[in-house]
Amino acid sequence: KGGKTTPGLAERIQEEFSADPLAKRETLELVRAYYRIKEPNVRKRLFDLAKSLASASGS
Repeated sequence: KGGKTTPGLAERIQEEFSADPLAKRETLELVRAYYRIKEPNVRKRLFDLAKSLASASGS
């Protein structure tokens, strides 16, 4: 009746889902692209590069 409402379960679940980086389209695209790389050594080098870049950026 015009007052404040507290978020229900659906809203809380949506907030948690939205905060999950694995739920983002960009993340899914990166994972799919990664697994399309056929050469295991290239995939490993890309993985190491991504970890290095994340460390360098303070993540």
